[in-house]
Amino acid sequence: MRVVARGLIMDGDQPAHLPDAVIAEIRERERGGFVCLPPAPPRLVRGQRVRITRGPFEGHRGLWAGQATQDRERVLLELLGQKDVPVEVPADDVVPIQ
Repeated sequence: MRVVARGLIMDGDQPAHLPDAVIAEIRERERGGFVCLPPAPPRLVRGQRVRITRGPFEGHRGLWAGQATQDRERVLLELLGQKDVPVEVPADDVVPIQ
């Protein structure tokens, strides 16, 4: 689970008024003074078709093979007549093909 720092929920410069159901849900997620959130859903799914938007592989299309590091993605490309060549590119440079 991700943990988000504790603080007031604000509406501009005033504390926000929240429905009782929202407050109850927040309290259910509270652990030791922090609200725990579920992990964000994955942005991409292994095998999904993607396009690279910048860098030396800009415009290439391939298959998403997973997250290489915290800020890099692994993509399988067709390069020099070879299929499924793994390359690692910045995560911000990989977008799904709709």
